[in-house]
Amino acid sequence: MKKIIISLLLVISCTISPVFAAPQESMEEKSLDAHITETISDIINIANAEIGYLEKDSNNSLYDKTANAGSSNYTKYVNDLANWGFYQGSMQGQPWCDIFVDWCFCTAFGVADAKIITYQNPYGSAACVSSMEYFQAVGQFYKIPQPGDQVFFTRGEGSNHTGLVYKVDGNTVYTIEGNTNSDNSVVANGGAVKAKSYDVNSNRIAGYGRPNYAQIAQKRKTTHDELVKKHNEEIQKEKIKEQIFNKDFCFMQQYYNN
Repeated sequence: MKKIIISLLLVISCTISPVFAAPQESMEEKSLDAHITETISDIINIANAEIGYLEKDSNNSLYDKTANAGSSNYTKYVNDLANWGFYQGSMQGQPWCDIFVDWCFCTAFGVADAKIITYQNPYGSAACVSSMEYFQAVGQFYKIPQPGDQVFFTRGEGSNHTGLVYKVDGNTVYTIEGNTNSDNSVVANGGAVKAKSYDVNSNRIAGYGRPNYAQIAQKRKTTHDELVKKHNEEIQKEKIKEQIFNKDFCFMQQYYNN
């Protein structure tokens, strides 16, 4: 009878043993710099996906990339920002290069964080010169670009056009801009989202605003670290269960053999 009972226990043990046989691999925390890099990549990817969008002649087909193309400054970017309450009222029909940049930040990080990391006031601004002054006021305006910067173009004073830096290679800065075209020059009202490039020493570049990506990255790091901790604690529990199971299994086998 003893051997029958032990045999049944061994069968049951072999049936449930796969539950503990292959614990998942542990996860590792990532550095803040790694999260910053990912955060910048997020907004660049969003901007890149919009290349080829054409402004519309009216409110029709706002969400189609090329339909109803015109020169009336109607875009989905203004429509979305109005729905999200980013500005005071709608900016539909207005030049939209800065609006495009604001839309990219809002899409990536939400309205509240978009305003915070670009140092805007609670009401937001669709004016290039105002956006540039926000960065200048907090000492985050630079002459040497980095990916993720907001580039500001000028005719000598202030700023009349803007975009996002997605790459810097030697003396060339690569940008994605709204309300421009494919000409090899700064075009401030060209009607499309385009990828462009310039000499970093161009006198048309006033400078670069540097958003506070670290603030978003720190939030992401905190969330990720908590997930890693919970995941690894669960793995450790499974390993302990496996160790206990294996110990009991060996004891039953030894008892059966005796």
